[in-house]
Amino acid sequence: MDIICSAKNVSQSFSLSTKKSLEVLSNISFQIYENEVVSILGPSGSGKSTLLRMICGILKPSRGSVFYKGKLIDNINPNVSMVFQNFALLPWLNVEENIKLALKPLNLSKNEIEKHTDTVIKITGLGGFEEAYPKELSGGMQQRVGVARALAVQPELLLMDEPFSHVDTLVAESLRSELIDIWQLTENPKSILIVSHDIKEVVYLSDKIIVLGGKPTQIKTIIENKLPRPRDYRSIDFLNMVDYIHDIITASDLPDIPESIETQQKENFFEALPDASPGEIVGLLEFLDSHGGYDDIFHIAVELNREFGDIIKITKAAELLDFVDTPRRSIVFTTIGRRFIESDIEQRKQIWKKEILDLRLVRHLSDMVKNSEKGFLYKEDIINEISSRLPQEDPEKVFKTFISWTRFADLLAYDSETEEASLQ
Repeated sequence: MDIICSAKNVSQSFSLSTKKSLEVLSNISFQIYENEVVSILGPSGSGKSTLLRMICGILKPSRGSVFYKGKLIDNINPNVSMVFQNFALLPWLNVEENIKLALKPLNLSKNEIEKHTDTVIKITGLGGFEEAYPKELSGGMQQRVGVARALAVQPELLLMDEPFSHVDTLVAESLRSELIDIWQLTENPKSILIVSHDIKEVVYLSDKIIVLGGKPTQIKTIIENKLPRPRDYRSIDFLNMVDYIHDIITASDLPDIPESIETQQKENFFEALPDASPGEIVGLLEFLDSHGGYDDIFHIAVELNREFGDIIKITKAAELLDFVDTPRRSIVFTTIGRRFIESDIEQRKQIWKKEILDLRLVRHLSDMVKNSEKGFLYKEDIINEISSRLPQEDPEKVFKTFISWTRFADLLAYDSETEEASLQ
């Protein structure tokens, strides 16, 4: 098979308000062949959508190159089209008009526009809804319009950015099945590239799965999925593949760290604070409490209807605070976590305060505020310190977590108008 699109040693950095840069993607290389469906699987904020923008030609990589049929992409790529997760329909246009909008730049005749529009309306099951407006459609029907609009231009490569994340489970399963039928029965798109955080979704759809992780984001592994089509969500082989990918993600994102190594790390490094609020962490602990203090992380993501990547971040935060342990793919209460969840609000604040002050970064920044001659520090001062201690992290996100965690503990106060942090 011919290569339709490829990335070679792609890295991407973005400038921060501190005048430093944050590397999001590092040394990404992969190939997409004709007549295959490829998925990029990774947590929120890992740069999945950034890769799609590079393939569209909207964004140029900081380093490395992206190619389409062997030619460097250095401008808008006319051979691809995009399906967005939030539908991106114009509310003042009806179904037919939203689809025709994508065809206007192609300088087609009126008859050709009508022909293309009628064809995609038929294959996406939108017959009878041509005159309906987006607000009159369900989420599933709105996404059908998004797919139809993308298919109308007959792209060789269809890009899909978490296309089914805003519809319910049964509708998503139906749309995935219809997508595969369209791909198999039409000349274009020849290939599909899907960004997703849903393991079952990528196993159902994909011939190849690119698993992302780490900071900055790198490719952990690329998995060939040779399950025959049509695929059954309940088959043993399907479930085994889901578990296999699940173990790859959790083995690296939630590693079991020997105590001696963990102690050494605490002594020598400033730990990053995961982007998780106190409410999210307490919510996870309350969920565990209602399930006997133990559950599978994948099951938790499904039950809470949260992205798997979000659950990973919240779990990392809870583990950093010594509230949970994460043996393999499970999350279990620690003694401290059990004591926290059984306490009243004032006792919880005291436990929380003790645990966050065991974190070197929190203690260091809090001491800076405490020892400041003015009695407070500006946000900019704290941001600069975070940047110097954790150059690979997004200082704005770390600052936001630091403030929310210390405020929950009644340790610090923060005035968002003056951007001043002070002792409570």
